[in-house]
Amino acid sequence: MKLRTAASAATTTLVLLALASPAVAQTAPPAPTAPAAAPAACAKEQLAYLTAEDQAMAAAIQADTARKAADAAEKDVAVLKESSHVAGDLGARYGSQGLQAGMAVSKATDARDAAATATALKKLAELAKSKGGADGTYQSDRLTRQAALAQKATKATKAITLNATADKAELAAMTAVKNLAKPRTLLESCLKKASA
Repeated sequence: MKLRTAASAATTTLVLLALASPAVAQTAPPAPTAPAAAPAACAKEQLAYLTAEDQAMAAAIQADTARKAADAAEKDVAVLKESSHVAGDLGARYGSQGLQAGMAVSKATDARDAAATATALKKLAELAKSKGGADGTYQSDRLTRQAALAQKATKATKAITLNATADKAELAAMTAVKNLAKPRTLLESCLKKASA
């Protein structure tokens, strides 16, 4: 590991933490004040601080990555929910067949099954098209577009797991940041003694 000054290292940490996870950044302790180059007498303390800093940075980046994955899954869940809403509104227009098709979409979205949702939407689109007229064509196109979106919403099934993983990663990141306090204090103490 390359030794950097404690001040610049801590600044880098705080910047990365803020970018990676704002909630985690709020728990970050202030950077220790250090001269341009820490004295050799404090090399051990500096290395300990930099090690803890690297761990905090890595944890924050992992938390950010996990939260982005969870957010992407939630977007897919939203797509499936919208699919159910669209199908429910239109299914009622087309009698018993429409209601059945709408229920099929609802069942698929409840299961967060992207492929089944898309298939059910396509069937409802065919039904709308069979009714003819400008409205039938419009609704069929609308359902077809929604089916294409639903087809890609494959992350929805992992939303619960990904959110739990993100929560755990964020907790680990906050712990890693809090763990900076002790080596920071030891480094500051050493630097004060060295400069006395």
